[in-house]
Amino acid sequence: MIIDENDTAKPFIGECAFCGQGLLRVWIISEKLAVLCDQCELYWSDISAVANDPMVPATGTLDTSPLAEPHRAATSEEIADANLTHFISGYSV
Repeated sequence: MIIDENDTAKPFIGECAFCGQGLLRVWIISEKLAVLCDQCELYWSDISAVANDPMVPATGTLDTSPLAEPHRAATSEEIADANLTHFISGYSV
């Protein structure tokens, strides 16, 4: 499980269709916006594809991809600046 030090509500685009337990959140992975499951750590480079079809194959996992470092949660401002707010379906801690 990925834990953020800041426990304020964070945006998510939906639930992970693969693990069924995590939320899909917008992160910055290797300096690019991507979607990451906060439980199983699958990630998708194509945000609109996974937002529209949660079963689209993942790009990879954080634990197996050397390209996935460094990574951090995207801020609400970064999500808005990238015109991705219409993909946000809710907020949670």
